[in-house]
Amino acid sequence: MTPDYHDPAWLTQSIAERGIRGTARYCGVDHTTILAARDRLGIARPGETPDSAAELLEYLRNRPVPTGKPSKAKAAIGRKYATELIGCDLQYPFHHEGAFEVFLGLCELFDPDGVTLNGDTWDFPYLSRFRQNPLLRNDMQADIDECRDLLARINTASPRSKKRMTVGNHDLERFTNYLYEKCPPLAKLRVLQAFDAILGLPEIGWELVKEGYWLNHERGLRVGHGTAVTNTQGGGSAQSAKKEMLKWSCAGVTGHTHRLGAFYRKDPAGYRVWHEGGCLCDQKKMRAARVTVHTDYDACEDWHLGCILVTYHPDGDAYEIRDIPILESGGRTFALVDGTEIAA
Repeated sequence: MTPDYHDPAWLTQSIAERGIRGTARYCGVDHTTILAARDRLGIARPGETPDSAAELLEYLRNRPVPTGKPSKAKAAIGRKYATELIGCDLQYPFHHEGAFEVFLGLCELFDPDGVTLNGDTWDFPYLSRFRQNPLLRNDMQADIDECRDLLARINTASPRSKKRMTVGNHDLERFTNYLYEKCPPLAKLRVLQAFDAILGLPEIGWELVKEGYWLNHERGLRVGHGTAVTNTQGGGSAQSAKKEMLKWSCAGVTGHTHRLGAFYRKDPAGYRVWHEGGCLCDQKKMRAARVTVHTDYDACEDWHLGCILVTYHPDGDAYEIRDIPILESGGRTFALVDGTEIAA
């Protein structure tokens, strides 16, 4: 038989007798030429039936395309989740005016079930033991009255929400320590122990919570000012949240550090997360008054403007805690929420 690798009968017999490379040598061509001719002529490979390659190609062309079953997850109809907007460390009169305006805008946007100012709403620097600018205004009554005007603006921005204020180390603690150290005979006066009345909170619809509170149920999600602080060299953001979680063994939101951050944990006790809530104070104002660690005007504290939105089930364990950073750029103060800009 004359060698002709274009002839399927001859090529089939030659491959069976000589193999691919032997047939190529016999024909004086490269072995890839013989492979291409074999595939072009549909000659079966060893172990294949003559029609298997064609059948495979036909299957690949016509195999069914999956459409995908719809998700079984559905929106929980009729299940009521509540929301709480939490701002920390306003430090009046050292509040950040732009950040506070953004906070008001968030009150209007979310229309939350509750609004909490989470400690150190007032700074009361003149009650502090630390050295400060002697030109600093020393008028506690004026600070109380002016800050109450800010609380009234929150009432206007979020009229239906429950208003709560936790105490911190700069407001009630400084006031109490001052009484104990400077005028102990007055410390037992009941009128001076009613701190909410001194601040004028009841008549404007605000509740003072001295020890923090449980947002959904006891041992569920705790809101309080906090006491733990970790400096930047020790890790900074979220490290204080870790300390608070290990202290309380639950989920929660605290202020005190002036930072945003979150620490997550999953163990045999379940899933939980603790958030640091940032701050609403102006570090430049505080440095000018010499009430910060760094008093150089061009220094930068590792503080983060922002607040927290909690979505939770009032009678269950389900919750979501969301950081909302408040940004400063180009002389503007604003927050971004799901593509919407809330600007001062």
